[in-house]
Amino acid sequence: MAAPELSVRADIEARLAAGARLAAEDGVALLDGDDLSWLGGLAHARRTATAGAVTTYLPVTDLAATPHVLTWQYAPGQPAADRVAELLARRDEPARVFAPVRAAAGPDGHEVSPAEILTLFAVCRLLFDPTVTIGCDLASHPESTAQLLLDFGVADLLVPADGFDPQHVAELIWDANGTPVHRAPDFSTIQDYGPATPQSDRRAQPQSVFT
Repeated sequence: MAAPELSVRADIEARLAAGARLAAEDGVALLDGDDLSWLGGLAHARRTATAGAVTTYLPVTDLAATPHVLTWQYAPGQPAADRVAELLARRDEPARVFAPVRAAAGPDGHEVSPAEILTLFAVCRLLFDPTVTIGCDLASHPESTAQLLLDFGVADLLVPADGFDPQHVAELIWDANGTPVHRAPDFSTIQDYGPATPQSDRRAQPQSVFT
């Protein structure tokens, strides 16, 4: 894989800045590229333009039945063109959160790599309208990957309700320099934890952080 040519990059950047939608060929070029730094920067800028540093999170028991959340499963070995076609087929569906779900490893044991996951989520952020938040399903993605995804377009974490610990999720978001907001299914705020607190302060006064 190679990064998109500079002229292609400039064209994509210009259209995003103008508020235009990217086309299928743009999505394929981005998925087939290998410059995560550039791609992540584009996705993060689009994310922060709408959500700032805020990352919302919601405990869920059945992701597919969660109000206002549209899911899409991706699997190892899918061609970029197929993934983009599936994403664009969902772009105009009514939803406030779009949450890709990682499929289990295939019969050969192959899994989607972390770099591929970051690329895919960043491309989702760039293909979907800014009014749609990109969410990360923590039932199919490890927390370490979810933290990285907060710099690649994700602004909502969908956390399994079983064993849900709101303070732990807040810490997870803080450690990624985000502002955690525990939300309700209707997007009303349950608790806004405020900006990231330095870890040294959290260790010195652990209770004050959550009160």
